[in-house]
Amino acid sequence: MLIAWAPMLLLLRRSWEKLQDAIQQIFNENAGELSFEELYRTGYNMVLHKHGDMLYQNVETVLKERSGTLCEKVAQNTDKTLVPSPDLRGLPLASTM
Repeated sequence: MLIAWAPMLLLLRRSWEKLQDAIQQIFNENAGELSFEELYRTGYNMVLHKHGDMLYQNVETVLKERSGTLCEKVAQNTDKTLVPSPDLRGLPLASTM
């Protein structure tokens, strides 16, 4: 009976891999070529086929891993500025009326 589930499990695995890759692309600020409609449909189909809990848990795991990585970077760079100050040289001063 496991053979009957094999195509569905393969589709489920591929769907999650597609979403996981897209999440990584978003984290890397490289989301320009992603089709958010396709990603939405992929997630929707997972939920529709009763795999919403797995989707939620996997997304939660990816986000926890990412936040852990970011926390480590912050902890290692406590003496550095995390957000650089804007370069305001050359901009006109605001007038005081």
